[in-house]
Amino acid sequence: MKILGMMSGTSADGIDTAILEIYGVIPQIEWKVLFHHHVSYPDALREEIFACFQPESSAVDRICRLNFALGKAYGEAALETIQAAGLTKDDIQLIGNHGQTLWHIPANLPALPHCRSVNRL
Repeated sequence: MKILGMMSGTSADGIDTAILEIYGVIPQIEWKVLFHHHVSYPDALREEIFACFQPESSAVDRICRLNFALGKAYGEAALETIQAAGLTKDDIQLIGNHGQTLWHIPANLPALPHCRSVNRL
């Protein structure tokens, strides 16, 4: 099975992609990296990501618009990666993408009263 993985971090420099081939069955799965690639964000998109990082300039509607712009950027990065690897869309069986982190919640920040933490150290 060929899988395309995508990630973009808080540096917001772009989208890193990798195509892996995975074979075997649990518990003996093996994989091989077939191709990796980087697609830089356009300046305007990068600026918008950084604006959404900041509580002073961010808003729910702005984050919602960013969500659609990032979806388009991820789709384009996936297609560019597949083409650069000499593959077709039909060669890829799965795409994984964790999305863009906009805010890290500090560990010492108290939880909302109606939420309980599942991450205990």
